Amino acid sequence: MPARAPRESLVQPKNKRLTEDHAVTESEAEDPNPRATKRRKIETPRKPRRVVATQETAVADTSVTRSRRAPRQSDAVEVADDGHDSPVPEPTSKPERRSARRNSTAPHDPGNGAVKELQKSLLQKEMSLKRDRQTLEGETKQLDKREKALQKKELAFERSVLQLEEKTTAVKDREQAARKRELGLKTQETEIEKRTSELRKREQEVSDRAVVAKMIRTEEFLAELEAKWQCALCCDVMAHPYSLSPAGCGHIYCSLCILKWFFTNLCDGCGGWCKILECPLCRTALVKIPGAIPRPMYSLPFTPARAADERITEMIDILRGPVPAGPSKPSGIKGGKEFVFVITDMNVPYIAMFCPRIALQILTTVEDERRCVVWWPVGRN
Repeated sequence: MPARAPRESLVQPKNKRLTEDHAVTESEAEDPNPRATKRRKIETPRKPRRVVATQETAVADTSVTRSRRAPRQSDAVEVADDGHDSPVPEPTSKPERRSARRNSTAPHDPGNGAVKELQKSLLQKEMSLKRDRQTLEGETKQLDKREKALQKKELAFERSVLQLEEKTTAVKDREQAARKRELGLKTQETEIEKRTSELRKREQEVSDRAVVAKMIRTEEFLAELEAKWQCALCCDVMAHPYSLSPAGCGHIYCSLCILKWFFTNLCDGCGGWCKILECPLCRTALVKIPGAIPRPMYSLPFTPARAADERITEMIDILRGPVPAGPSKPSGIKGGKEFVFVITDMNVPYIAMFCPRIALQILTTVEDERRCVVWWPVGRN
């Protein structure tokens, strides 16, 4: 049998444990951790709740419970004996200690139920926290995606802003260039207006000069017509001039006037020209007209004066001005082939009434420009 230890040696470690527990409770009171406060509230009853506090700290894995030491077998015996003033029993054998430990843990069933409820609540909270974390992670991912999309949109917006700025600068440059062009065009318009005004003044001066020159020229033409191209029989400007035979004198008269003069010299007795005809101006004897028919070409007393006709028509056209477009002139009047008057008994009564170009019924019986076939002056019966 082992010797018993003195009672003082058993009481001293008990007092030491009490002091240590008191120090731990004071440190837990000073600690602001809520879990420590829960543990302290649970540990207020000494006998049953000291074991509950150890189980709670083992489940929660806090720093304070890890630092504390695990309860010993001797501690359980001392806690069970705490609060009784009975003398300290003598140490017994090992089976007695185990029974004492079982007896100390047996009456703590309500504390274990509270621990289980706390564990369930903690597990539920952990699950809820995990769910919250998952939801937060999903929300953070969505927020990251939104941020990336917003960044892309911001970049696109900045690019569009830069493009708009470039376009605005280009438009401003174009506007400036257009304004410069407008100024240049305005200056050109002013110059053109000045030139047009100068040209109008010059045109007016030229037109005035042309009018003056035309008036002078008309006066000259009129003077020339009156002086050179006036018929001696009618005292007017010659119309379709004809000249007497160049072998005689070559004076020029109007065709109608010379025809009248020629047919007025017919003889009433013989019906021909038995007398010698003379020029009305210079009294030069003309070629004697033979009586046999057909008469030869050289016996014709007059011929058309083409040079005089062209000059007279030119001056008249200049004085008259431009003629509007109309029907073409009949052939033989001007610029046509050579022709000869063929006088018959049908047109003799109308000689004094109409223009010789129309009334005498000019017939183109000329084969060559300078050769006349025949002419038939018909006398009165």
